[in-house]
Amino acid sequence: MDQFLGSVGSYFFNQRAKKEMDSLGNDVNSVSTSVENFFSRLKGKVQKALPDLLEEYGLPRGLFPQNLLNYEYNETTGALVVNLPFPCEVGYRDQSVVRFDKRVTGVLRPGNLTDIEGMKTKIMFWVKVYSVSTEEDKAINKVHFQTTIKKTRAKDVYNYIRSGFEVDAF
Repeated sequence: MDQFLGSVGSYFFNQRAKKEMDSLGNDVNSVSTSVENFFSRLKGKVQKALPDLLEEYGLPRGLFPQNLLNYEYNETTGALVVNLPFPCEVGYRDQSVVRFDKRVTGVLRPGNLTDIEGMKTKIMFWVKVYSVSTEEDKAINKVHFQTTIKKTRAKDVYNYIRSGFEVDAF
């Protein structure tokens, strides 16, 4: 019996230790990114807030959840990497739901975000989002989510920045 309790106790101890190490790794990553942002500012290059960057490229400000850790954007290649503290889900006013992994990547160009990894939306079931685009005509207030099918939604629904709710798995 003691042997059984000892093995159960060590299992739970190992699980707790793994979570703590993962948490420590996340803390180190956020400190590393903060240091990079600090040196970017010293060089005279101030990074915009992600909602401002999205708006500049014609995408809705609230496309990503409010509780992001940081993002990286390469102006030359258009590569965008958004880091979140945990996989999360965001519900919008039109009853649409988008799920984000801890790391979302894509290529940001005027009017669209393509080659997306780490984003899903619920149509009848969860489907991967490959790209998000908007119409060039600002009078047409629509945003298109390209999955296996094209899902068009009202753009103004995504202009409000919302918090993401943690989910167990992406």
